[in-house]
Parts: sequence; C-alpha cells; structure tokens
Amino acid sequence: MTSLNHVTPQVVNLCSRQERAYSSILSLIPKSPVLALVSEGSYGRSTVLRKLAAQLPAKYLDLGDLFDDIKQVDPLQLEEAVLACFERSFAEQDTVIFDDYYAVQEQLVENCQNTARPSILSFALSNICIRLERARP
Repeated sequence: MTSLNHVTPQVVNLCSRQERAYSSILSLIPKSPVLALVSEGSYGRSTVLRKLAAQLPAKYLDLGDLFDDIKQVDPLQLEEAVLACFERSFAEQDTVIFDDYYAVQEQLVENCQNTARPSILSFALSNICIRLERARP
C-alpha cells in the first residue's frame, strides 16, 4: 500500500551537510544491510533519504505508508501490519529506505507496552533487521 501522502521521490539539490551524509550512506550501502541516518532536530534527513531512494532505486517508506497499513487492521494485529508493510516493500525492491524508523521504535513500541501483547512490536522490528543481515551475501 502506498500512503496517500506519499510522493514519488525526486532528485533535489542538497546543502553541503546533506551531500556529505548522502555520499557517506551511498558508500556504506554495499557494506551493510542496515544503516541509519541520525541527526538531532530537523536537518533534512527526509530530503537525503528521498534522494537516495530516487538514485538507487529503492522503495521509500514513511510513517504515512506504515499508518495506512496499521489503520486497516485490528489493534491487536498492529505488529503483523508493521512486519507485512516491510516484507511487501522488500518484495518490491532489494533496498528499502524507511524514513523516521526511530519514531516507530520510540513511540509505537512504547505505546504498545500496555497492550495485550507487550514487546511484540519491538520483536517484529528486530526480526526485520535479523532477516536483512541473513539475506546479505
């Protein structure tokens, strides 16, 4: 499913700091199945990630994509919806760029602790990373 707010990534001009981050990630992709672009505050991470998705090519996911899947399931199936969103994306492209992963990790995982299945979302996200590591040649 594609978010209604999802815009096809387009190549944009990056400032020098963004260009350094972009070049660094591009050089690391062949070396690691899982990478993170981390910065404090709003410094254009999404812009860098959109450019990467357009250049590679890669499937670009954002929170809108994830929430489109989540809102269609029973709240007790939230974890399965998250995992299915990632699995479907990896079926479409070998490279998936997920913008704002930290928000899912920090907010959704924390909010799921008082549900009938605490820690399952954290397990699902960890499982995605483990699958990536195993799939790497």
